[in-house]
Amino acid sequence: MPFTAKAYKGLVTHVHKQISSVKYKIGSTYYEATINDIDENEQSLVIWLQINPEVTNEVTVSEIAIYDTSNEVFYQKTENIKFNPLNEGILTKLEINFKEVS
Repeated sequence: MPFTAKAYKGLVTHVHKQISSVKYKIGSTYYEATINDIDENEQSLVIWLQINPEVTNEVTVSEIAIYDTSNEVFYQKTENIKFNPLNEGILTKLEINFKEVS
């Protein structure tokens, strides 16, 4: 039996409650990102992030990691976001989709 809309909504809400922080990786170092907002949709969670590297040269954000309330990695995504220090920061959208696989 496929998940109902209510089941998906419950899953999305549960995951939302488990998120405690988000970090991004430059080189081999992780830095805290700012969570601007988290939107719950029927089958997805959209996390709006602000990344403000304090650097003087162009860098690449190579990964974004979401940490749960136990401070363990909950979700990781490889990225390739170039950042020029002449810009004020990076605003990015991270979308996690939930789907049933049989």
